[in-house]
Amino acid sequence: MFANRHDVRLMSLYTHDFKEVVHHLHSAIAVDYDYRGRRIFWSDVGSEKIFWFVESIQLLLPVSQMCDIGIMKSTGCAKK
Repeated sequence: MFANRHDVRLMSLYTHDFKEVVHHLHSAIAVDYDYRGRRIFWSDVGSEKIFWFVESIQLLLPVSQMCDIGIMKSTGCAKK
């Protein structure tokens, strides 16, 4: 899983195909994943906020804002 500022993508280890998981982002950089909750977290340096999304195969779930107070640099999600 990686972010390229405009979207968060998953890459297959076997075929090297990409799948957009979250798209139309402003400036996403750091990405983290919660395996139990199937949640994807990313930080946006443009808005200085951290967002999350529940990965679901069947449902189209909305993106939620996790944090926007006291974030000086949003370069690492795992530390927050």
